[in-house]
Amino acid sequence: MADTIILVVKDQTRKASYLSLLENFDVHWKVVGSLKDAINAAAEEPHNGVLIDLPLMVRAHQAIRVGIDDVINGLPSGTLNIHAPSGEIRLLQRGDRALQCSSIEHFISMCAGVSPKLIFSRKRVHHHYNALLASTPDLREPDRTVCIDISTGGCFLFCVREDVAIDSTVWIKLIGFNDAAPIEAVVRWVREWGTTQTIPGIGVEFQNISDELRKQIGEMTRY
Repeated sequence: MADTIILVVKDQTRKASYLSLLENFDVHWKVVGSLKDAINAAAEEPHNGVLIDLPLMVRAHQAIRVGIDDVINGLPSGTLNIHAPSGEIRLLQRGDRALQCSSIEHFISMCAGVSPKLIFSRKRVHHHYNALLASTPDLREPDRTVCIDISTGGCFLFCVREDVAIDSTVWIKLIGFNDAAPIEAVVRWVREWGTTQTIPGIGVEFQNISDELRKQIGEMTRY
């Protein structure tokens, strides 16, 4: 069975250009016309990767960017663009630091080595909370950090530590919440310092969190 990769492109001319190249590969392309449709597609059936037309990312509203980040960081991902003078289709790599590749051919080959999976985008909002981040449950020698966005299922934390790896366990204490117990969490993706022009840090999924704290986060993050 062919791998399934989401292709996100709205402009019909650009879509035709992409498909003229991409259809040469033994891949089933799930073509959608918006980032919102991509978020829904990723949650409806398993996929091996996602490619997004650059103009859609540039024009995306912040709320949609938050949702598509879950897809980008959960699957092998890249941004496509057409070089204006030559018409050459170029891949701009995004997402997981462990999934970098050099060409579209390499990207598709990489997707073939990844098991297809569902990605559920969590409803998150951009509130800033002071936090402590540690590698042990007793919060020994914690890093002082900031939670940049949060949901009841996880959060993004500013982090420049080089020893924090994907799938490792960390403990987080959110400052100013009623429940002061540390939250056990698993690192799902890492954005290294200096690799992009965005805030470096880690995306974590909460594993052990009290009902009281989860409820308070839910109340504070409503749109």
